[in-house]
Amino acid sequence: EERKLRTKIVQQQQERDKLMQTWSEQQEQIKDLIAQDSSRHDDAGKELRRQTKARLKDAERQVEAYTRQLEDSEAASSRSQALRTQLRALAEQALQRDAVLGEMRSTVEAQEIEAESLRERLQLVVEDIFGRA
Repeated sequence: EERKLRTKIVQQQQERDKLMQTWSEQQEQIKDLIAQDSSRHDDAGKELRRQTKARLKDAERQVEAYTRQLEDSEAASSRSQALRTQLRALAEQALQRDAVLGEMRSTVEAQEIEAESLRERLQLVVEDIFGRA
């Protein structure tokens, strides 16, 4: 179970790193598009500026989507870490319960042995009492 959680955390971290890289690339594209847009001021460049602005808006939407994915991935990673901690605590509790159960079994066995010994002694006493009468 812990191995599965570790694998999931590693996968989420890899996904986060990939999203961060993509996000960085998108930021660079945005900077390039802004630079292209500001360098064009003539009438012939109006269409190009419009296309650049459209690409810029698309890039911004993609960045927003990647940012949301990154946040989701980080939240899932945090939840996985919390589950892992909880799993460890539960495993520790199970070990403690097993130890207590073992002690209880030992006590019961000792009591059963003592009870058997007392029954045998009682039988002897009863035989002595009724055997004399």
